Amino acid sequence: MNRIGLTLLTLVALSRSAAAAPLATPFELKLQASLELERETYADRIQEAVYDVVDNFACWGFAIEPRSLVRHVQVFADLQTARTTIAKAFNAKPEDLPETFGGLATNDQFYLASPELFRKTWDKQYGAAAWNERTYHRLMMHELSHTAHAQFAVKVLGDEEQMGPTWFFEGFACYSAGQFSDQPALARADFTRQLAEIRAGKQAGYPAYARMVSTLAAKVPVPVLLRHAGDKDFPEAFLSQL
Repeated sequence: MNRIGLTLLTLVALSRSAAAAPLATPFELKLQASLELERETYADRIQEAVYDVVDNFACWGFAIEPRSLVRHVQVFADLQTARTTIAKAFNAKPEDLPETFGGLATNDQFYLASPELFRKTWDKQYGAAAWNERTYHRLMMHELSHTAHAQFAVKVLGDEEQMGPTWFFEGFACYSAGQFSDQPALARADFTRQLAEIRAGKQAGYPAYARMVSTLAAKVPVPVLLRHAGDKDFPEAFLSQL
């Protein structure tokens, strides 16, 4: 299992580019029986998320073939089926998939909770008031942004490990998806303190990761951050700009 496969995620806008061309080859879409009546809706929503991620990375100077982001999608209506299916695919135990599962994208495979299933997780973690009509779209963008980021790391930097530390590649996926974007930037001292706590093993969570990345991105161009996230002196080399 690669780095993204090991990251079992919970989270996750932008709008579809009017100039984007449709996917030449439809992705395979597998739904649980209870979701079959919504097949067309799922296909459209997933395709929209693909367009938006491709558009983001194009703005950051990296061209992505849409079909390379996802060829096989499986959507789950209940957690137990998700756990059993994904565990089998990755030769793992069902309990290895957290109860907070929302989605997992790795290579061109995309495993996704239904909006109803994801909503239960979201409300428990962030409260019902935090949910809006674009929250599910941002989940899909978050997961697909991991795949796009991995492609960038491999093709431009030569190694998927160059995606950087967990706080950065998770925070960057949030940033790409527009999650937790209403938080103010961190002062340098607060950023440094948060970074030290994470390195010491404290669990900060996705909102904190998103805030750290958005703070950096407000001062340092995103392509520069992507190119240097795997450096030994990252992010210290950029702290003077905060």
